[in-house]
Amino acid sequence: ARRRPPPKPPPPLTPPLTPPFLPSPFLPSPPSPPPTACGGTTLLLPLFPLSPLPPPPPLPPPPSRPPSPPPNRCLEAQLLQAPAADFGPCSHLRLAELRRQSLRGASFDGVDMRGALLDGADLRGASMRSAVMAGASARGARLEGAVMVSSSLSHANLSRASLRGADLTMAAGEGASFEAADLSDASLLVATLRRGLWAGADLQRAKLAHADLSHGDFRSADFRGAVLTDASFRSANVEAADFRGAIDTHRAHWEGAVGSPIGIELDMFLHVGL
Repeated sequence: ARRRPPPKPPPPLTPPLTPPFLPSPFLPSPPSPPPTACGGTTLLLPLFPLSPLPPPPPLPPPPSRPPSPPPNRCLEAQLLQAPAADFGPCSHLRLAELRRQSLRGASFDGVDMRGALLDGADLRGASMRSAVMAGASARGARLEGAVMVSSSLSHANLSRASLRGADLTMAAGEGASFEAADLSDASLLVATLRRGLWAGADLQRAKLAHADLSHGDFRSADFRGAVLTDASFRSANVEAADFRGAIDTHRAHWEGAVGSPIGIELDMFLHVGL
């Protein structure tokens, strides 16, 4: 009788896979299947990386403080000669710290003082001819009798400063602030100070002939006794400004001015085209 072949052993049992199959970082990845008949390859990508994530990059260092400006030796030397110091030889006084300094009668002729801090400084009788004071701050400074002929005052802040009798003839600049400043008896002849802030300023008896003050804010400013010959208030706000006793108001230019000033009938000037 023929002997029967021995039965084939059963295939090894493999544990069922429970979806989703989450490979462990401690187990090797399953091998890729062999190429198919068409030459393609079926890739089985793990759902999560098998290796741990790299550590996060270190935080950037904190920003360093900007370096301090180099000392201005000329400024320091002249301050020793205060109050009547002569800053003319200095190349510049940009961003100079002069708050509450006593500089009465000092000379700043032609000096670049952009961004200088002069708040509360005593500058009575100081000479500032052709000084460049763009962006400078002189809030509450004493500038009585100061000579600021042809000075540049773009965006300078002279609010609440005392400029009684100061000479600002031919001063120029846009956006300067003279809010609540005392400019009584000051001279602003032929000055060009457009878009300035003059609210509450005292301009009694000031000389404003041929000055260009257009687009300015003159709310509640005091012009009593001021000389306004050919001064320009075009497009200015003169609400509650006091022009009683002002000289040559009819010769000033008021086109586009708004508000209800005291002492003049603005509608009358606008009607005749002044």
